Amino acid sequence: MKNLLSNIIIDLSGFDFVTDEIPEGAKQAEIIGDGGKSFYNHGMYKKNFFKGQKLLIVMLYTYGMIDGENKGLSDEYIKKSKEVDTECIQSSIDYTGIECEVVTNYEDAINKLISGYKRDYCNYYACIIMSGRPYDELSNPDDDPYLLGQFIKVVNQFWKNGGGIGLFADNSPFNYQTNLLIETFFPKSKFRVAGNHPGEKIIKGDNSGELEKKSTFNRKIQRSGNYKRINISCNLYSIYEGKTVSYFVEKPDDDDILYHGKNEDLTIQTY
Repeated sequence: MKNLLSNIIIDLSGFDFVTDEIPEGAKQAEIIGDGGKSFYNHGMYKKNFFKGQKLLIVMLYTYGMIDGENKGLSDEYIKKSKEVDTECIQSSIDYTGIECEVVTNYEDAINKLISGYKRDYCNYYACIIMSGRPYDELSNPDDDPYLLGQFIKVVNQFWKNGGGIGLFADNSPFNYQTNLLIETFFPKSKFRVAGNHPGEKIIKGDNSGELEKKSTFNRKIQRSGNYKRINISCNLYSIYEGKTVSYFVEKPDDDDILYHGKNEDLTIQTY
């Protein structure tokens, strides 16, 4: 779990269009790929294009909840860098003008997500939820753990109303809220998040989009008319997968296995 923050760097300015011709005055960046092949891309958005937009981050497991946890696992490092010359989530999206707000308990998350509806809109365009464990650990010991059910309902309604949702789960058992939300969003789903893969390997980009080989990630570019709509991983040729990685598994008959049993032995979900 201690590696969770360091593994999450979101660069929304990387959502670019790639075309075969360079428009006059476009921002240009040469990308060197396999075999020395190069091409150009141009930014989809200007600096501060999303100024005024807010991103809500709900961090449900932080330093101090259990003895001996790494001090680096603190919500303060979402908005400021822990060390000089390092990135945090806020600094990685500063180009876009998006502002992060951070909460660490269910009650604050609920109040934040529903506060804007009095004016017929929500204050946040998206919400990232960093999962915790399936226990009553809360950043504020005075909080009511039974607010979890209300939190799940509010997040589900936020999603149905068009809000963006990002679910982050680390190795088991730090995937509790992610699995509850998967079950709520997709009631007939046959997959959950579990496991504790040690990681520490380099995974390679797959241009086919088929992901037929192990240790690969999708970097296929999707076309829309004369434009190529790339994903965030298009310009990456390899990624360090991090440590203690969870993965999709077939939903077990006993949900307790996801958190307390031998979940690393569950069948990996394939499609």
